[in-house]
Amino acid sequence: MGDPDQIRSLRSHFAGSFVFELGAVFTSASPESVSVALDMRPGLATPEGGTHAAVLTGLAICAGAALGKLHLAPGERASTFQSASNMMGSIHEGWLVATATPVHLGSKTLVIQSRVTEKANGRLLCCASQTLMRLAA
Repeated sequence: MGDPDQIRSLRSHFAGSFVFELGAVFTSASPESVSVALDMRPGLATPEGGTHAAVLTGLAICAGAALGKLHLAPGERASTFQSASNMMGSIHEGWLVATATPVHLGSKTLVIQSRVTEKANGRLLCCASQTLMRLAA
């Protein structure tokens, strides 16, 4: 589950942002990984009823941004300047889980990979990578 204080800190930091509007919930947080869960609902679906690709990408990027936040120095902030996603599937109902892990934690950039899976069976739905640029406050 990670550190409960880090989960509370991320919930507070992202309150009122896209993560909140999407309906995502932080479920675990540590410097090694951050997980965010989302209950699939009709408003997040394509006309055919499956998860919209923007939801999968958005959830992955939310998890990646949160992990990036845990690796910033006090007063530092970050901005995503590159993101790529590959879709492998969707669901009509149930929970999605995005788990972000670091690939590169440099002095100027952070590279994060996120995998979005179906909670019920672990089936991979989306794999995303994002590069965050470290910015001075």
